[in-house]
Amino acid sequence: MSTPKNHHYVSRVLSNNFLSEQNRIYRYSKINKRISELNSTKGLFSKQMLNSIVNDQGNVDHTSIEREISRHFEQDFPRYYKVVMEMLDMNHEIGVPIPNSQEVIEAAIKMIEMGIIGRVRHPLDMFQSENSIFGAIMGLTNGMEENLRDAMLSHFVKKGTVPHGIHLNYPQLSKGMVELMGEATYSIMLAADGQYFFLPDCTSATKRFKMKDDIIDGQVFINPGMAVGLVIMPINSKVLLVASKADFFPERGHGTYILSEDLTIDYNKILFDNSIFEIACESRGYLENLIQKFDASTDEEQRIRI
Repeated sequence: MSTPKNHHYVSRVLSNNFLSEQNRIYRYSKINKRISELNSTKGLFSKQMLNSIVNDQGNVDHTSIEREISRHFEQDFPRYYKVVMEMLDMNHEIGVPIPNSQEVIEAAIKMIEMGIIGRVRHPLDMFQSENSIFGAIMGLTNGMEENLRDAMLSHFVKKGTVPHGIHLNYPQLSKGMVELMGEATYSIMLAADGQYFFLPDCTSATKRFKMKDDIIDGQVFINPGMAVGLVIMPINSKVLLVASKADFFPERGHGTYILSEDLTIDYNKILFDNSIFEIACESRGYLENLIQKFDASTDEEQRIRI
């Protein structure tokens, strides 16, 4: 059996939750401004050889990163998803602390870990990061001894046989970013009746905030760090996870909330604006209507600025 080379940057264990009852999903391109219909998620948010790397022997390895992502994010995702969905089926009072909160919050954290690295898994972000890193390293070769320079150039040529040559440690990266959030609250938002959440091509929408400056012996030391303080991740067409750094949103607590129609649209606008090239939705009609609304709003904003 051939080794799969079509690699997904939005995991199918997530995107499959956005298929309609007719097994359809609708993808909107922000570049072409077109909607296309798919009858599976096989070709949704994927790229050939995206997770392929060149190993130490100089051979192309199509499976190691795929296995790493599967092992740390995808294999247990259905179990965490089930915990949240079973809690929602209990019909507990909306707006109060989540029943079995520790188990539910732990499940939410694990799913958020997938969302928090969604952007760095996108082909555009990977391309930009590699250009910056390789550009800086290649600049250093100018002053190197000839044999060392040639060896380094040869190494980069081998890496160039795959679209992305840098191997990021996704499990370590996701866990570190969640830890940097510190104390956080986890909210479960439910879409209004007749509304659907979008799935962005970067898995989730994230917002970074400047970290507090350090004060030592009365002297202020500027902290240039930017920590993720907000993660908005849809886990199906009706359920949205929101992780908020407690320092930034002290008024928000763990809980489940039913959104109004306007708030559902507001969250979809955030997901739309944070997507890189594409979004997907299980309802073509809803997607078309909201895109028209967003376009009209943008046109009005531009008209006012003029």
